[in-house]
Amino acid sequence: MSIAVQHEPAAARHFEQRVLRPLHHLAQRIRLYALLDGVAASLALALGLLIVQFVLDRALFLETGPRGVLLAIVVIIISHSTWKRIIRPLQRRLTADAMAAVIENRDRNLRDELISAVQFATAARLDPRFDSPSLVAALIDRVARRSGPSWHGLTHDGRFVRSLALGALCLILPLAAACFAPATVAVFVSRNLLLANTPWPSSIRLEPVGFVGGLLRWPRGDPLTIVVNAMGDAPQRGVRVEYESADGQRSRQTMAAIGDRQFRIELGPLDQSLRLRFLVGRWGVDERSDDYRVEALDRPSVRAIQIAVTPPAYAHQAAYQWPAGQMSGDVLNGSSVELTAETNKPVASAALVGAIPQPIPAVRRNERTWSAAVTPQRSGSFFFDLADADGLKDLRPISCVIRLVRDRPPRVRLTLPGAGDMIVPRAVLQIVAEIEDNLGIASADLIYRAQRAADLSSVDSATTAPASAPTTAPAATQPDEGVEPLPGLEPYQTSFSARRQFPLERLQLIVGDHISIFCRAHDFNPISDSSPSPADTPAGNEGRSTTYTLRVVSSDELLAELARRESEWRQEFEQVLKTQQRIREDVVDLHRRRTATAPADDPQRAYRDFARRQRQQGNRLKATRKSFEDLLAELEVNQLATSQIRRRLNGGVIEPLARLIDTSQTDAVALLDRQEAHFDTAAAADLDRLQDDMIQTMRSILANMLKWEGFNEAVGLLQDLLKLQSEVKGETQKEMERRLEELFGSPSSRPDKPEKPK
Repeated sequence: MSIAVQHEPAAARHFEQRVLRPLHHLAQRIRLYALLDGVAASLALALGLLIVQFVLDRALFLETGPRGVLLAIVVIIISHSTWKRIIRPLQRRLTADAMAAVIENRDRNLRDELISAVQFATAARLDPRFDSPSLVAALIDRVARRSGPSWHGLTHDGRFVRSLALGALCLILPLAAACFAPATVAVFVSRNLLLANTPWPSSIRLEPVGFVGGLLRWPRGDPLTIVVNAMGDAPQRGVRVEYESADGQRSRQTMAAIGDRQFRIELGPLDQSLRLRFLVGRWGVDERSDDYRVEALDRPSVRAIQIAVTPPAYAHQAAYQWPAGQMSGDVLNGSSVELTAETNKPVASAALVGAIPQPIPAVRRNERTWSAAVTPQRSGSFFFDLADADGLKDLRPISCVIRLVRDRPPRVRLTLPGAGDMIVPRAVLQIVAEIEDNLGIASADLIYRAQRAADLSSVDSATTAPASAPTTAPAATQPDEGVEPLPGLEPYQTSFSARRQFPLERLQLIVGDHISIFCRAHDFNPISDSSPSPADTPAGNEGRSTTYTLRVVSSDELLAELARRESEWRQEFEQVLKTQQRIREDVVDLHRRRTATAPADDPQRAYRDFARRQRQQGNRLKATRKSFEDLLAELEVNQLATSQIRRRLNGGVIEPLARLIDTSQTDAVALLDRQEAHFDTAAAADLDRLQDDMIQTMRSILANMLKWEGFNEAVGLLQDLLKLQSEVKGETQKEMERRLEELFGSPSSRPDKPEKPK
């Protein structure tokens, strides 16, 4: 306050009420009008820019980049307008001096009195040297007494109304658009203010087939085909697909049109998840659809299979597992097989299928482990049918091959040492049975069947009777059969052998009968794989040996047959002797030529040939010895071997042949091989003596054969004479009876006479 005002408080208050306060109100009014005018202008500018942005984006379907550039331009322009029209004017300070200057500028009649009075009144102090307090007070009082000029005309009320109306209009238009077209406004805000990729409402709506909620779950590795149906207007410029893989690779391809409203593209096997969007061709920028996602899913598959086998109870075998990684193998028929599969992912269901009539549901062990048990009825492949929660199945399942191994019948071998095709009624057979089974033998029996001569003769007569003669079918008779368990068998024994004697005398066989002998064995298999057995035999696979059928003959007939065979072997032995003599002669001739220094044609080759021939002689001698050993054994079995026969065959034939084969024959071959390598005169002499001894031994053996053969011929001749004498006696008796009948008549033609008591 000035000094003048300080000494006259009443004048100061009057000046403040009449001048300073109205100037202050005028400044506030002007500031308010400027603010309203700037806000209205900025709102109008912003609305215009947004409308331009809307039109461009709606017409051209701008990408995010262009929309971002437009938004930046709009923000810059609006920011500049706000700064220029609102912020900067508000930053200006409107003082009483400034208002007084504006008023005097508009009203020249004031002659700077108003501004001077305001300056003096608002000055902090006056300078007495230059300012007269009385004059200042008089000026202030004069300006205040003018009752305050009307300054309301300085503000334009019409402009205030127009600015207010413009600002209200700029606010009402967006609100009306939000009320009447909220979807469009929301899309505009999302696209142009938030720079999102929200699509504009379009007359063309693309619906990809198979997508649910914008997501398609597709098996990894399967060919992916995308089909899109166009709803609403048909795209005139085609449809393209833009996709981005999980690893960031992008691609864009044109979809093939199928008609006007369907489009298709094949993307090949799906390796990883994809993000898709479909583009409709426009005259500006392509219209983009919503984002779609293809999620790559692994098909359910089996990583590993563990197979556990439980053999059937009768096998008495422990359960076992196949080694890890083994996918095929043999399993005993009747075994229970449990297959446990480990999957690559959790699955919803699993079933065992393959060589079975119906699938077997698997049991869940944990999140990724399933198991199923089966008793295979036939060989084949088995695999798990998997399905996950999305319905995907394993198209390339891992199979395991189970080959059923039949529990084979026991292997039975029966031999009758010393028995030929013919035996005598009192023979004692030597039974040798050998039985093997991989799982164990349950029973072993010796079976014999006797076919009587009477039954054989009746069958033969029925088959040979004339066709015109009435025949009566012979009664069907079963051969006498006997079953004798082989002693010493322990249950579940896998290998068993038995030797026993079987006397035929107890069977009361007669000449002409036949007897069949075989050995039978069963295992513990409760379900026999072979033909059904009779009710009196144990259940299980049955194994049988070769059946030996022997004909019962008289001792004379058997001896005659053995003599015939011995004669054949003797003749063969004579040929062996002759061959040995020729070998010796050839060897002696070769030695003579070499000692006489006469050239010999390839002596090594000659010795090699002699050694080969000598080895062949050994084989023939072994065959001869075997034949006579069998002969002696057959005589022993039929109880026809006397001490004389044993001495003759053993001491006269078999033992000399054995010594000949084991020593002389072997030494001769060795000397010939040594001569082939290096000729030695001493060795040649030893060879000559050895071969000479061999020939002498063979001649001695042959003499024993001939001696016994002559004895057998004499015995046979005597037997023929006795048989002939018996036949003559019988014919003589018949002739005498015939002549008596001729003399006295037949008994039926004689008169009846009382029968005399005997």
